[in-house]
Amino acid sequence: DIFKDVDSGTKLQKDGLEAMLDFVEDGLIDVVLCIEQDRLSRLDTVKWEYLKDILRENYVKIAEPGCITDLSNEDDEFVSDIKNLMAQRSRRDLLRKMMRGKRQYTREGNVWGRQPEEYIYFPETGSLEINEERSWIIPFIDELYLEFKYGTTRIAKELNKRCKTADGKMWTNQQVLLKLRRKAYHGVLEKKFKTETITEPDVYPKL
Repeated sequence: DIFKDVDSGTKLQKDGLEAMLDFVEDGLIDVVLCIEQDRLSRLDTVKWEYLKDILRENYVKIAEPGCITDLSNEDDEFVSDIKNLMAQRSRRDLLRKMMRGKRQYTREGNVWGRQPEEYIYFPETGSLEINEERSWIIPFIDELYLEFKYGTTRIAKELNKRCKTADGKMWTNQQVLLKLRRKAYHGVLEKKFKTETITEPDVYPKL
């Protein structure tokens, strides 16, 4: 059979992989053929050992173009372990490069990913527009908080009289607090990365 997953090689719980392992344990497979071993696994060491054990116990080999790996052979298993470690390292390098690119993209004043509901984001062009249907929420919250001195719980009650959240749920005081704290409504793009926080002014239309 053909087993396919459109998912990360670092995950063990995947429909295609689990179906293949069911076939293995039922004695229906002698060889797992993949274009490269990292298409089968980029699992961490513990999960990789689990996968190898299932294949080894059922006398199943891993085949790649020009190479067949017999996991019951210590030398073959050693080479297979090295390949898995290299696949893990390759993935980490790729993620580092992606994050480096995202940090630079952010420093240039570009937005990406999910945006506040008060804005419409066009990923094709990277541009933003005010969402007129939801943009009234921020000045409404500001007025109640700054002029009428309402607390967040009371503001949430007032919002619930007028609309629900973008997810169709009732407003809570925590959601109001997040709106009050979010710098995007002052025009500021702020992204927190593991090693730094990047802040760029005058990116969002101010609300």
